Amino acid sequence: MFSNLAINTFRKTIIISSESRTYFDDPTYTEIVTSPAEEFMFAVGLSNIDLSSSQRYFDISLTNRTYTKNGTNTIKTTTTIPLTPCTIDKWSGVSDSIKSSYSKLSFSQWLCPPNGTVFPLQGKFTSNIFKFAQITVSKCTNNTLYPNTTCKNSTDISSFLTANGQFTFNFYFINPVINP
Repeated sequence: MFSNLAINTFRKTIIISSESRTYFDDPTYTEIVTSPAEEFMFAVGLSNIDLSSSQRYFDISLTNRTYTKNGTNTIKTTTTIPLTPCTIDKWSGVSDSIKSSYSKLSFSQWLCPPNGTVFPLQGKFTSNIFKFAQITVSKCTNNTLYPNTTCKNSTDISSFLTANGQFTFNFYFINPVINP
């Protein structure tokens, strides 16, 4: 076996192959659009809290953020996207089984982005251009982002936090990408 290998090497009859993999340190730009046609939608919820209520415990905000590095400076831009109570029509066309999930998970008490919302995604934190979406849960304030709603009084918020000790942030989404 060894002598055949040596002879084949000298005759140059041995075929050698190699493989090369390239990794990109700076992921390219892409967009995710929330709509039944794009088959993508997500919902945000807090356990034991009806987010569709006219009185809120917390503010939940969704922002598209872009960080552009220019030398030693980083320019940060944000676009706020209003979240509204989820309705079944925001999910229709995404999946046939969504009606049972909608009822079972009480999506009517969760918040969803409007159909047609575009989420630009690009790069990573160390890239020159980094685009991402951010969801924030913060102290309730009366502002124009939440029309027709008011904050619960501080006693109700304190009582809720004392009784529950904590709450769970829930995020449900339809992933149209199949990763084997």
